[in-house]
Amino acid sequence: MSFNVMRQKLEKIRRPYAKQALWFLENVYGPNRGLLSIAARSHFSGATMKINPKFDLNRLDSKVRNYIIQRQQAGSQSPVTLQYAVRISDFAYKLTGPTGATIQLNFPASFIEDFISKTNIKVTLAADSGASSILSLFESQKLSAENIPTNLKLISFARMQKKLGFIGSKMHDAQVDFSLTRVGDGIVIELPVYDPTTRRLAGHIDLLVMESDGHLVVWDYKPPHQATDWSPDPSAPVAQSFIQFLPQVAAYALTLMHQLGLKDVSCGMYNEKGSWEFDPSKVMMELNAYFPTAPFPWRHFQYLGI
Repeated sequence: MSFNVMRQKLEKIRRPYAKQALWFLENVYGPNRGLLSIAARSHFSGATMKINPKFDLNRLDSKVRNYIIQRQQAGSQSPVTLQYAVRISDFAYKLTGPTGATIQLNFPASFIEDFISKTNIKVTLAADSGASSILSLFESQKLSAENIPTNLKLISFARMQKKLGFIGSKMHDAQVDFSLTRVGDGIVIELPVYDPTTRRLAGHIDLLVMESDGHLVVWDYKPPHQATDWSPDPSAPVAQSFIQFLPQVAAYALTLMHQLGLKDVSCGMYNEKGSWEFDPSKVMMELNAYFPTAPFPWRHFQYLGI
């Protein structure tokens, strides 16, 4: 049976084992080696881009400002249609495969802590005494938003969403929308980005923020998924750790940089338990070096090979 015939058969089966087999087929045996070009569809439909009305776009680099305005004028819900494009979100879970899969890379016990140290990831845990006291003051309105960093504001908003009982995609959408005007210098949510060279890679940035020094940061919210509560704690198992999402979030920033010719964009991801802040180039370089032969799908895009 040819590769394409096998893939077509697996696509028609809506069972967990078929998803696992398809992942294995694409990532290990497939001629595209992880290039998930399965279905012709627009990868920019469904998510609605919103610009913060309180943010002065003139503060931005002209390339970023013009792109955001262009996307808004083109129609924020489906500004670009890319056929057979890989979704950047598909870069998540590639360290262990889909939920329930037995395919996974081998990790030493200290892998996450060593990786954090080598790539200078800034880890903030909501339960730590320093962060906990600031969050308590902020949430009791004894500390203004201007006096705490972006990551703690986002963690606080996520804690509030959790208390309100939002779940799944509703939790994600409500959190991202709520954060846009309250984080301080939030610029835009659900900003579409794509690789202009190959037009085979596309995705949406949850939240783009400008810090007080003018630095741009891509933020991504990681709510619970099915039975998994994603953890920023370095001691968490790989299968439940934020480390699963490093390639995805880094790719958002690197794609934005590649697309608009930007020099320096940072990343962050968060939920109610904490946050990670990091340099996307360092993260991708270390992942690619640590697993030099792993058939990661981002290796098909030169600027992500670093």
